[in-house]
Amino acid sequence: MNYPKITIITPSFNQGQFLEETIQSVLGQNYPNLEYIIMDGGSSDNSIEIIKKYEHGIAIWKSEKDKGQSDAINKGLRIATGEIVGWLNSDDLLSPGSLFELAKVFNDSRIQIIFSPINIINSDSKICGVSNRKVMDFNSMLFGSQVVNQEGIFWRREVNGRIGHINIGLHYAMDYDFFLRCCQAYKPTYVPYKFASHRKHSAQKTNSTDGYLKEMTELRMKYKKELGYGDLYFWINSLYQSRRRIVKVFGIKNFFRREWMDRKSPVS
Repeated sequence: MNYPKITIITPSFNQGQFLEETIQSVLGQNYPNLEYIIMDGGSSDNSIEIIKKYEHGIAIWKSEKDKGQSDAINKGLRIATGEIVGWLNSDDLLSPGSLFELAKVFNDSRIQIIFSPINIINSDSKICGVSNRKVMDFNSMLFGSQVVNQEGIFWRREVNGRIGHINIGLHYAMDYDFFLRCCQAYKPTYVPYKFASHRKHSAQKTNSTDGYLKEMTELRMKYKKELGYGDLYFWINSLYQSRRRIVKVFGIKNFFRREWMDRKSPVS
């Protein structure tokens, strides 16, 4: 079996409570061609002590002041040398065997980006749910659900050469923006393997609903303007992408017809 180099990037700042378990979930894969990069934003808790404890298995780590999570991820992307890339936040976990499974998937040279379901865990690392988004394309992301299972998305490093890196001006919806751009250029492949777990806890940044919704709204309006979508077209497609929720609430079948979606997303 071919073992392509896989780069996992962990941005971290004062997450000592969860960081060790995150690191263990990566290094514990025992994958023979792993490049693990940790970019710490100058933590003042016990994060550095934890990182040093495992630095024998970490390819590169730095602790320095940065411009936030987006900046930390970009620093990792710029020095990454793996053929396959993904980022894992410092409170999330890789599932056992994930990197070997990734290697199998990406041995298909046609695959550029994959997305997958993820487990939802609590502060005690107990599974309390699953997020399984089975559609990931430009229209469904722009007009539909705001959920992005970032922990379960991996791509070939060459993708960054085409679409660029993370927008450091975004602090909440940076993953949504990045993967929306990915979907403009590529067709991601769904893989039904749970590669990772996303941790829900009271201190996480994504609990700032106002900040996330503000950036989401600004991004959607930006694309609406750039692509020349009129208000009616935008409204109809947003309603279409919400059809499953409408059907579930009202029990209506065949509420929409596929003709509304005949206009293709701008994939180059």
